[in-house]
Amino acid sequence: MTVTILLFASLAEAAGTRRLELAAEPGDTVASVRDRVVSAHPQLARFVPTLMVAVDEVYATDD
Repeated sequence: MTVTILLFASLAEAAGTRRLELAAEPGDTVASVRDRVVSAHPQLARFVPTLMVAVDEVYATDD
């Protein structure tokens, strides 16, 4: 399954795009997807402490 990640404001500016696509793996969590995104886009690491994540328009925790 492919996960579409939408980036807004400063994150989109830092990444140079408003949309990323990532192949989801069995057992993925918000934290594991976030870590894979940051590995692919290290310029986003500085945003992690204040990052808000929503899954299907509902805010999600790391697990």
